[in-house]
Amino acid sequence: MLTGLSVAPLLAQQVLPLKVDDFNYERSWWFYHRDGSVAADKGAIENGRGFLKIRLKNPVNSEECNVGISDAQPLYSKHQRYLEMEARIKLLTPMQAGSRGWGFWKTARNGKADYLAWFMQQYLPGHKDFSWSRVGTISKRQASFQPVSLEENRWHTYRVVRDLDMKETRYFVDGEPVTAPARLAPSGRMAFHLWIDNQVYSRSRGIQRQGWQGESAMLVDYVTIRSERYQPDDGKYFPLYRHIYKEHLWDIRLPAGKSALIVTATLEDLTPYDRPDRLEIQTIGAGASRGRMMTGTKAKPQVQSAVLNADMAKAAAVRVKATPQSAPFLESLTVVAYDSLLYSARDISGMEREKVISFDSMGGEVTVVVVALTREAAGWSPFNKKTLPAAQGLQIELDRGQYTETVDGNQQFGLSKTVIMRERLKAGRHFLRLTPREKPDIALIWISEKK
Repeated sequence: MLTGLSVAPLLAQQVLPLKVDDFNYERSWWFYHRDGSVAADKGAIENGRGFLKIRLKNPVNSEECNVGISDAQPLYSKHQRYLEMEARIKLLTPMQAGSRGWGFWKTARNGKADYLAWFMQQYLPGHKDFSWSRVGTISKRQASFQPVSLEENRWHTYRVVRDLDMKETRYFVDGEPVTAPARLAPSGRMAFHLWIDNQVYSRSRGIQRQGWQGESAMLVDYVTIRSERYQPDDGKYFPLYRHIYKEHLWDIRLPAGKSALIVTATLEDLTPYDRPDRLEIQTIGAGASRGRMMTGTKAKPQVQSAVLNADMAKAAAVRVKATPQSAPFLESLTVVAYDSLLYSARDISGMEREKVISFDSMGGEVTVVVVALTREAAGWSPFNKKTLPAAQGLQIELDRGQYTETVDGNQQFGLSKTVIMRERLKAGRHFLRLTPREKPDIALIWISEKK
């Protein structure tokens, strides 16, 4: 039996192996900063329509004025051997006096950076030495800084990888390395920060706060933080959990006979700030099928599952090509070998009632695929010990509980999950029961059999 991405219950841990925010609603796991003059600006943070927009407007030099998001406390340390951050960002305005950036950070009590790995830009009018754009890596007294261009009014995807096993930190823009790897990997505790403020930082002069009239703003499409590497489960299920912003190719081996490639993605429409997400999937090679196109809508982020069929004379590798527009979120690729399709259904939005599906097996291997989208409970965070309302969820039972799987919003971070059951069943009538909690969305139900 194969269940897809498996993570520990969130309430039992503080560090999430995967954390993704597409900014479709306000997540309780972030701390939202509205410091100084920002507190009076109701438009300082805009969230919930598929993007985060932050702005710093008319700061004063008498106090720290800061807007942004961060982890509630320094979470990431030497226990996370691999740590990765990715964010798709559009800088809307030229740099104003102060700083802005994104990445991992911890400040010591004296205000100096203790550990960090970030993209950062700062500007002090009339002072070239304090005005720069760069990537920076600090671990106690060791530091590495390298210049980088941060372009305005265009979307770019920024990625930081801190690898303690390789003893290096790497920086990427749109998937391309922007500098040589820093032969330095901060191992102390850090938290993710994304911010705009009115402060200029210097190890020699300390913090210099700036006041000005105007606005500094940025848009954030998504933030993804990983503290584990993910690998294909068994060559048939590929839990990708990545935003795709440029063409990707995968070589996947398909068995002889009929098979289906099930592709699951979440797409949204960021109009007027970007074109709607689109994702074209096609297979290249013997037995390949026509491509499939998925497109985001304004109504809400839409989880979609496209099915590409193949009929192979013999087992062989085929190439899968994914061509995106904007940055759709690709959850998984799943290969299902089958002779007959016993049942399929799509796009059940806000499922309220139990659903029982009956089907007849010939005594072969039956594959059940269910793709569900669930949200965490309102107010959930790794540190909230209060009793919370129930999260969205789905219980999946095959043959009255003989085989059972669950999808729990408090384990899925508001993402979709592909649940796969592969079982050799006795010939005769069988039943699949789906029991929802708090109206989850079902993108696909697929039941097939291989003799």
